Amino acid sequence: QAKNQMEIRSTQVSGYILGKIDSMNQEFYTTQEAAYKRSSKAFIFSHFTSAIGPAIGSIYLIKQLLDKTINLETYFFLSGALFRVNSALENVFGTVARMQEGILFAYNYYDLLKVEPTITDPDNAITLKPAAIPKIEFKNVSFHYPGKKKMIFDNLSFTIESGQHIALVGENGAGKSTLIKLLLRFYVPTSGRILINGQDLNDIAIESWYSLLATLFQDFNQYPLSIEENISIGRSSKKTNKSALLQAAQFGDVDDFVSQYKHGWETVLDPSFKKGVEPSGGQWQRVALARAFYRNANMVILDEPTSAIDAKAEYHIFNNIFEHYRDKTVLIVSHRFSTVRRADIIIFLEHGKIVEQGSHKDLMNKKGLYRDLFTKQAEGYRD
Repeated sequence: QAKNQMEIRSTQVSGYILGKIDSMNQEFYTTQEAAYKRSSKAFIFSHFTSAIGPAIGSIYLIKQLLDKTINLETYFFLSGALFRVNSALENVFGTVARMQEGILFAYNYYDLLKVEPTITDPDNAITLKPAAIPKIEFKNVSFHYPGKKKMIFDNLSFTIESGQHIALVGENGAGKSTLIKLLLRFYVPTSGRILINGQDLNDIAIESWYSLLATLFQDFNQYPLSIEENISIGRSSKKTNKSALLQAAQFGDVDDFVSQYKHGWETVLDPSFKKGVEPSGGQWQRVALARAFYRNANMVILDEPTSAIDAKAEYHIFNNIFEHYRDKTVLIVSHRFSTVRRADIIIFLEHGKIVEQGSHKDLMNKKGLYRDLFTKQAEGYRD
């Protein structure tokens, strides 16, 4: 859930999502209200029948018994049947009443929407220029999670130059994903500074920072929307650009399977809907990648972007990244060393520290940890 919130915030899609939910809720409750009004007369009649009917029926049966029109055995049988019908009607109206009470829980939902973020912009926050290509500097950054004593980073320093392609590699727990959370200001460093084009990240208007970014996380969001909406939601503040949509789909290798679906771009990625389908994990990841590409941001942050994609599609996608984003800053986190070898600089993290950094060629010549792990992965493919 936290990672879903990360994606929603960093892609600035919260307004679109809330608007979509609100419009769906409005449509639902309008339909329900109309149906309730149509059936209200029947409810009133049924309530009256439930209350008065058994009394009238009982009086009638007693009169029949006294007039000897029915015997005692028939009287008890009909009385039992009468009260069983009444009990069934009461159950029906009880269910309707409980449904009405359930609407009160909607207040909790709207209270949740009103929750304000704990990390907010300072007064007179700095707004980054839309055309800025980010240069990022970590200066003596130390960090531990709230309530924890273990340091994830301790005086971490490195620089990502404007327009540079950087790859973060390392084993699980090295701090790669935490570094991204700090960069997106989901957390604030315990000490040290993160500079964006020379400005402290804490002093920057966060929405202006996010407007420069396209992000893809390990656990990306899967929206029950059409393929077109799933991609164009990457820049929901603007009207859908068809040519940009097609280009993003090509970069993400989505166009390959869109044509296979009967409803094409209108195919809903949720089998619950009439035009819905159940995509594979790899197809979902391609859609999420295309969403990031469609954003056409000045910096791309990809956290394990092709973990569910086959090797051929992965090669095609990374080739697009390195070819078409030459003038933009790119940060890639990956366990697959083969996907990051074309990066300008590879940073090898271990226990929150940079143990090696340089180009693929430099690190292979250094014969250190990077070369060791790269060789082991390559042997696995050869085997």
